[in-house]
Amino acid sequence: MANLVVITGRLTKDIECKYTQQGMAVGRFTLALDRGKDKNGQDRGADFPRCTAFGRTAENLEKFTAKGLRVQVIG
Repeated sequence: MANLVVITGRLTKDIECKYTQQGMAVGRFTLALDRGKDKNGQDRGADFPRCTAFGRTAENLEKFTAKGLRVQVIG
């Protein structure tokens, strides 16, 4: 059985691709994940996981996404 993580959140800033010496695109980004509210209605804050995409995925993220857009990461 394999482990699977599914995260849905909003981009905290625009993604910029950098390229390795071999020419592979690398895109690093951070998602804002809302924790919701507790039983008293108080906001429980947010988490900010850092993510990395490679190759064509990184290039497409840079091209078609922007800060604040809601994205889903599966890994």
